[in-house]
Amino acid sequence: FNVSFKNNSAVFVSERDNKVARKMIGTYAAHLKNMLKGANEGHKYILKICSGHFPMNVSVTKEEFVVKNILGEKIPRTMKLKKDVSVKVDGEQVVVESVDKEAAGSYAAAIELLAKRANYDLRVFQDGIYIINKDGKDVK
Repeated sequence: FNVSFKNNSAVFVSERDNKVARKMIGTYAAHLKNMLKGANEGHKYILKICSGHFPMNVSVTKEEFVVKNILGEKIPRTMKLKKDVSVKVDGEQVVVESVDKEAAGSYAAAIELLAKRANYDLRVFQDGIYIINKDGKDVK
């Protein structure tokens, strides 16, 4: 693959013209687009704190993300913060921001899994932290 820049646009060229080469060019173009968006605007994931049975306490310190009293648990659940990801708690929302889309998405997913409780019926116990917006796209 060759990449050249002409008139403020990137041109990807492959020696072969087959399905695999076209897919790889599309992948490289998407990665470049995500890198440019991250450098200019950043990537932002929004999570919602849902606590129906017990009041959940979510906080961010310098080193870690802490969830207390999820479904009445006495021991808080903690997760260390990454250097390249910024996390803010704003009322019932948790905002995860980063210039790297993969880092922001994986940290948002890790927060969602941190608040998950195994062997509970999700139709009854809907307490947790859930992703509601993935980098500008609402999650249904």
